[in-house]
Amino acid sequence: MLFWAIGATILAISLLIAFIQYRKQIRKNCHQLEVMQKHSSNQRLTSEVPYKEVNELVLRVNEICNRYQEESILIERNENNLKEAIANLSHDIRTPLTSLDGYVQLLVMSDSAEEKEHYLQIIQNRISSLKELLEELFTYTKMQDQN
Repeated sequence: MLFWAIGATILAISLLIAFIQYRKQIRKNCHQLEVMQKHSSNQRLTSEVPYKEVNELVLRVNEICNRYQEESILIERNENNLKEAIANLSHDIRTPLTSLDGYVQLLVMSDSAEEKEHYLQIIQNRISSLKELLEELFTYTKMQDQN
């Protein structure tokens, strides 16, 4: 009987120690997650217990964090590319418009019918080029839109 009592006590103490280790590890991981959330850090969860389930959970959470970080980097890179493309597009549209404005002013100031015809032809060519540029942009945008 004494043997059973000692065995039960040892078992109870072992289970209590395991339970305390689980709780301590869970509290530590919750704190780590809180720090990661508040500071957007690259820190990952760690585990100091020899329990397969806890270590598996830590591994899976860290994989999710890694995937989230990779996606965030990709989103930022795409946003920067979009900003650069918009800046380039703005320049590509502004240049012919500025040129058109200059030729319109020359057309208005010109007294010669021959010069007016010359400037009018240039203006029509520039407008045509600008329309082509905008049509290419529209076509590209439609191709990128999966809907």
